[in-house]
Amino acid sequence: RVLFRSFIALGASLGLCLLAKYSAVLLYGFMLGWIAVDAESRRHLSATKLMLCVGVALVVASPNLIWLIEHDFQSLSYAQERLGQQLSAGARGAAVVEFLLAQAGINLVTLLLTWRLTRTSPEHRGSKLPASSRFLLAATLLPLMISLAVPLLGGRPLRDMWAMMMFTVLALALVCWRQIGRA
Repeated sequence: RVLFRSFIALGASLGLCLLAKYSAVLLYGFMLGWIAVDAESRRHLSATKLMLCVGVALVVASPNLIWLIEHDFQSLSYAQERLGQQLSAGARGAAVVEFLLAQAGINLVTLLLTWRLTRTSPEHRGSKLPASSRFLLAATLLPLMISLAVPLLGGRPLRDMWAMMMFTVLALALVCWRQIGRA
């Protein structure tokens, strides 16, 4: 019962996430990929729980999905227009560096404060990351890597604000990692 409630809550969260930012699709892709490679995650999943989660997410996101359909996917057309012109081969790498520097600047205070406030003892510095931290780091970094493929492979520039959703768990992942050995 608790697991079913958890999957309902996850579905509601994913639906709300899609309402807030379309790039949540990257998070969905990551989560499916994580389930595919992580045996512990697969152990807790069943077709019923997955369908329940997806169903709740679709119900929560349905007002926006209906609006998109009724308005000929206007928001997605706008995002495609914002991609801008095709980048030259030389400008692709520069676009990635510029994007990463902007993200570092946006997240610098959070990262520095988190790093400073959560210290580990020297004997635990080489410890393996716990599964929860590996998940959070992967949830942050893999969608970012996919996004970086846009300018590198597709030749389109990125907008700084597009990555904000990807960094919501980065400080939490860093805290989990830095907490190793504190128990």
